[in-house]
Amino acid sequence: MGNIDGLPGPTDAWLTLGALARETERIRLGTLLTAGTFRLPGHLAIMVAQVDEMSGGRVELGLGAGWYEDEHAAYGIPFPSLKERFDRLEEQLSVITGLWATPAGERFSFHGKYYQLSSCPALPHPLQRPKPPMILGGLGADVRRRWQLDMPMSSMFRFLLWRYSLPSTEPWIVLVSRSGAIQPAS
Repeated sequence: MGNIDGLPGPTDAWLTLGALARETERIRLGTLLTAGTFRLPGHLAIMVAQVDEMSGGRVELGLGAGWYEDEHAAYGIPFPSLKERFDRLEEQLSVITGLWATPAGERFSFHGKYYQLSSCPALPHPLQRPKPPMILGGLGADVRRRWQLDMPMSSMFRFLLWRYSLPSTEPWIVLVSRSGAIQPAS
């Protein structure tokens, strides 16, 4: 997988966050980005909602279309075209938010090009209503507005780098700035 050694080894973010939910009381829990190509949206909606309940409402979901082709190949996960990954991401958002918006005791169905759910029980629901804070990677402002998402990735990088602007983070600030993800603060 490129020049990344992977040590100490891959972990499942949502499994780890579930464990952290039980061991912590105040910190927010979430992923900067969960690659949508690695998860089926119905299952992801359940995992996020369950960790939100376990944590007392401290989950944040970062969701992206997936980008690291070598990692997909290493794990045998299909890596569709960029257009298909973003089309799938739109459907994933429909499924996730649709499940969370469906009242308890009712069923949710979705019939898209890539994902089909029939009469799916819409449980569990996240504790945070109508949904946990969400960060979407890779799509423009119009998509964020349509999905009422909280922050573009570039703003999240800017926030994280501002929040953790310690001398030890200076090389990362320069690296991320050079990548074009953010513009350095004046």
